[in-house]
Amino acid sequence: MDEGKYLIEVSKESVGFCASHFLVFKSGRRERIHGHNFKVRAGITSSKTDCGMVMDFLELSKELKDVVAPLDYKMLLAGDHDSLEIQNLGKEVIVKTQDGERFIFPEDDVCILPIEETTAECLARYIAEKLHKKLSGVLAMDRFCVSVEEMEGHSASYMLGE
Repeated sequence: MDEGKYLIEVSKESVGFCASHFLVFKSGRRERIHGHNFKVRAGITSSKTDCGMVMDFLELSKELKDVVAPLDYKMLLAGDHDSLEIQNLGKEVIVKTQDGERFIFPEDDVCILPIEETTAECLARYIAEKLHKKLSGVLAMDRFCVSVEEMEGHSASYMLGE
C-alpha cells in the first residue's frame, strides 16, 4: 500500500475579493463589464508534517488573503491579452479593444495582471503561482491547488505538483 498523504484546505467566506472584469472572445466579441464576489480556496497535499500538521490553517489563510488583497475592488485587466491594447498613463489607464471600444479607468482602480484573460481559470493559475512561490521555501508540498469561484457552482481550479 502506498504511503498516504495529508490534505489541508482553506475555504472561508472571508478569503476572496470583489472585482470587475470583461472577457474578449476569439471571435472578437466582448462581454459587458461586470463584477463578481470571487471566493478563493487553497489546498495543500503533503506526505510530511511538522509537529503533526502540514501548515497552520490561520497562516495559510493569511498568506492567501495577502495574495488576493491587491485584486479587491479593482477592474481586472489581462495584460497578456492578444487583442487588448492597454496604456498606463500614470493617473489613468486606457484600454482599447478589437471592436473599437475605448475605456478610461483611474489607475488606482485597475489591476493589470500578467495573464491572457481574466477567466476564473487564469485567475486561479495566477493566484496559485503567487501563493506557491510564497510557501515553497517554507513548506514541503506534494500538490498545491487553488480554486476561484465566480458564483456559486461556477469555479475553476489550478494545480501544481504531482
